[in-house]
Amino acid sequence: MKKISKFIKNNYKFLIGVIVGLLLSGTGVYAANTIYSKNVTYDNSNSGLSATNVQDALDETYTKCFPPVLATKKIIDLYNDGSSINTVNIGGSTSNTQVKLNSTQGIMLDNNGDYRYYGANPNNYVIFNDETWRIIGAFNNVDDGTGKKEMRLKIIRDESIGDYSYDSNSTVNGGYGINDWSDSDLMTELNDLYYNSKSGICYNGRNDASITCNFTNIGLNSTARNMINNAIYYLGAIDSIRAYHSLTSCYEEERSVSTFDCTDYWGPEYVDSYCPRATTWIGKIGIMYPSDYGYATNLSLCPVKYLNKYSTSSLCINNNWLFNGNAQWTITPGNRDGFQTNIVNSSGDTEEDPTSGAYAVRPVVYLKSNIGITIGDGTSSNPYKLSLS
Repeated sequence: MKKISKFIKNNYKFLIGVIVGLLLSGTGVYAANTIYSKNVTYDNSNSGLSATNVQDALDETYTKCFPPVLATKKIIDLYNDGSSINTVNIGGSTSNTQVKLNSTQGIMLDNNGDYRYYGANPNNYVIFNDETWRIIGAFNNVDDGTGKKEMRLKIIRDESIGDYSYDSNSTVNGGYGINDWSDSDLMTELNDLYYNSKSGICYNGRNDASITCNFTNIGLNSTARNMINNAIYYLGAIDSIRAYHSLTSCYEEERSVSTFDCTDYWGPEYVDSYCPRATTWIGKIGIMYPSDYGYATNLSLCPVKYLNKYSTSSLCINNNWLFNGNAQWTITPGNRDGFQTNIVNSSGDTEEDPTSGAYAVRPVVYLKSNIGITIGDGTSSNPYKLSLS
């Protein structure tokens, strides 16, 4: 019985194809490895059956036979699957600078106790909002803003929703805007327009340059909104002079109370009234940290210890699944002035850039702690499917 159960579980996708192919009449026989997608429709006018309906029924039956596993537990169990663990020293000033890598699963236990996917293309694909996202990792002690701390899954959209400014304001910092995520244009666009699947005005250049953005088709649907909750995002500034962009320094400074220097570094016209900056923000949709990008590389292969020098070695950028050849925003400001924020540039390095620049935006969310994984193996062809427990 156990062998039969294991066979069904491991070959669920194939069996769906076989069953649906037998049940549906139409124009031909459907390949078992392509029939799984619910987005495909078939000519089944003679049978009165639909591929989607059969799929839903089989999904429900499978879920009853094999209840969902908590998503965070799934990641931890994969890390602890018995594969050999490779310990890597990543350097830095802290006493704990070692990460442990399960190279079979592409999951690391980092030096902060969090489980992260790493490498060129790990099996961290997941369906969220009826589209493909990627799992950054399972994170300990994620605070929802009320003091309640839980382990939660952090995911990022696989593709950008467009190129937009972090902030743009014609009256502040010479028209560059401010590097305070809690009061930025991009924060508002993501947590209003994108969150609610609306259209409106988005900013994409200096001095309030704007365009119409329409998220009615790609914004979060009601199911996706029910799967996420508030989380604290840390807004500490990265010191662009001292230990610039080492991985351990990045992580520590992102979570510090450090903000930019409120002096007139570029002149009095670049001193804004928003100082001091917020050091945390509570909300639902953010974007990645520089350290998320840094930890996503294969640290056993990457010989470079500084994120702003990753492009000097192809081993660092070609083995980092968060690098896609496009300049991408991170949430973290620089500390030298009030209008620059860290990006991952098109070469694969982190650097500061004015907030008014238009760069790729990949939304990040923390799933609720009770979200489960039902089916899938995390590959791009068979991504994990989430469920509300």
